[in-house]
Amino acid sequence: MADSTTNLDQILSTQSAKEATANALLDAASPATDFGRHASACNLLTWGYYGGKVNVSGTVTNIANGTLSLTASSTCYIEIDSAGSVTFNTSAFTAGRTPLYQVVTGSSAVTSWIDKRLSAVGIVAGGAVGMANPMTTAGDLIDGGSSGTPQRLGIGTSGQILTVVSGAPAWAAAGTGFANPMTTAGDLIDGGTAGAAQRLGIGSAGQVLTVVSGAPAWAAAGAGGNAAPNVNAQTGTTYTLVIGDAPQASCYQGIVTMNNASANTLTIPANGSVAFPVGTIISVIQLGAGQTTIAITTDTLNNPSSVTARARYSTLVLQKVATTTWVLGGDMT
Repeated sequence: MADSTTNLDQILSTQSAKEATANALLDAASPATDFGRHASACNLLTWGYYGGKVNVSGTVTNIANGTLSLTASSTCYIEIDSAGSVTFNTSAFTAGRTPLYQVVTGSSAVTSWIDKRLSAVGIVAGGAVGMANPMTTAGDLIDGGSSGTPQRLGIGTSGQILTVVSGAPAWAAAGTGFANPMTTAGDLIDGGTAGAAQRLGIGSAGQVLTVVSGAPAWAAAGAGGNAAPNVNAQTGTTYTLVIGDAPQASCYQGIVTMNNASANTLTIPANGSVAFPVGTIISVIQLGAGQTTIAITTDTLNNPSSVTARARYSTLVLQKVATTTWVLGGDMT
């Protein structure tokens, strides 16, 4: 900005080529003419404006000179949007767009206008010409008030947290949570009536946490491991054992029946994919006419004679004796 001691070239009454100096000064000041009234392009209801450079989504974009055909007998609100497009309407300036001119028209021509532009230097199309800073104190924040108008949110007091009150951000005391109902090491918190926090006292040695009448409770451990072995009836020609074939509830024992008229194969998976505990016992019964064969993937299967059932209704017994070792016994060929 030029002060009383100006840094701008001056036009002297005695100099020649005054127009060259004048034009150079106008060139230097040209950002101030961005989207200004282009007098020679204005006629009757036609409004001419100068173009310029604007920042559209982070990209400096050249906007060419242009014209608008204004509405007769109206107040026209000329503005630029986020894409750098200059438009007008006859209602009001649009939120989020940059106002340029407020123009009053008669029945056939423009009668008056008000320049609504701020400094055009670095203008961002769509209203990013900057805003007044509403903050006054260290720690203040800016939030959106009515219609998004920037406003000051004063810094809260020590220990407060930022929350939302009646649809607006506000500082408030931190919540205290719920009271701790526990009194003894090992206690738990469970939900009582309507989810109210309550104490579940630590159980005694050997008890397990279970559900009694719809609520968690400590109780003696069940005997477990005494259920009858599962019977997995297979009718295809191939089957690979899964962990559920010998569950803990039946002391890691199970029965698989192979019932197919054609030859069929039962496969023991690698310990790395299905880790049956050492001690697992699985009986394989050939129920169908098709001969049953036992196969193994990458682990070891030891047997006294063969890996095939001798006849229909023969039973083969698989016993896991080490992490990757099984022994096959029973009625085999």
